[in-house]
Amino acid sequence: INQAAFKCLGKLSDPQCYELPDITHLTCPIAFITSDADARVPKKTTLRCIANVKQLYPHLTVEHLELRYSKHPTMSCSNEVDRDEYILFMERLYDKYISKRPLTGEEVEEKIECKEDAEKKDTEETGLVELTELV
Repeated sequence: INQAAFKCLGKLSDPQCYELPDITHLTCPIAFITSDADARVPKKTTLRCIANVKQLYPHLTVEHLELRYSKHPTMSCSNEVDRDEYILFMERLYDKYISKRPLTGEEVEEKIECKEDAEKKDTEETGLVELTELV
C-alpha cells in the first residue's frame, strides 16, 4: 500500500496514523514487513495497520514478514538471518502470486539461460562433469 492509500499520515504515535479509507478498489495481496529493530516505523504501528486492513477489507490477502535485527532502510540486506528470511519471503510471494501466470517467450528464454549459467558455474566450481557429458 502506498502512502496515497491512507487517509491520515501523521505522527507514528498517533492512533489515527495510517488510517485507511472506508472504500478501496484494491484486489491484490498486500505485503507488510516489520522488524523489532525498526525505529522509523515501529512494529506496533504496522501491526495496527495490518489489523485495520484485515478488519476493513477481509477479502484482501495480507502477507506479513517479521524480521528481528534489521533497521528500516536496510531490511533486506543488513543482517544475514533477516536477509535470508526476506529472500525466502519474496520468493514465496513470487511463487504464490506471480509464477502462476504464463511466462512470456522472453521470460522462458531468460529462465533457460539462467539455469544453463548456473549449471555451468556449478560445473566450473566443483570440477565435476555429468556422466551424460562423457558418453
